[in-house]
Amino acid sequence: CGKVIDVALGHSFCAECAKKVFEVRTCKNCGTAFEITFGEMDFMQKNDMFLPAHCKHCRASKRERSTGGDMNV
Repeated sequence: CGKVIDVALGHSFCAECAKKVFEVRTCKNCGTAFEITFGEMDFMQKNDMFLPAHCKHCRASKRERSTGGDMNV
């Protein structure tokens, strides 16, 4: 887009572009379509993480089950 970004802060995209959809995926658990933004993709790549295969709701449910409902663990 040509906007100035703050590379020193670790940004690869301007705030507007980071919110744009990079990819639409289908949740492997519930079949719901969910979006991954350029910002999320960039964060995950920089932290050597895989892009999610499950929607945010299914990921949150899995975390809740694994912590016994206590999110302060």
